[in-house]
Amino acid sequence: MEPGFAFAAAMRSRNVLCGEFGPTTSYGSTARRTTLATSHALGLPGLAATTTYHYRVGTIDSTGNTSWSPDRTLMTSAAASWR
Repeated sequence: MEPGFAFAAAMRSRNVLCGEFGPTTSYGSTARRTTLATSHALGLPGLAATTTYHYRVGTIDSTGNTSWSPDRTLMTSAAASWR
């Protein structure tokens, strides 16, 4: 089973939700929900086991204004093995 990470967001107005993530604060990968909505859930695909990642969450409103969270880190757990 591949390790993963997901987050959810609720907003007062309709927004697009996006996330940037990677091994450094340069990130390198993005995930995005492109539908304008007041609540979203977003997963970060392709994470490696027992690895530290930097990530930040952003919103884009209907007029193109963008807002980003501060940089955060997460560490994935070891991959599950099935016997």
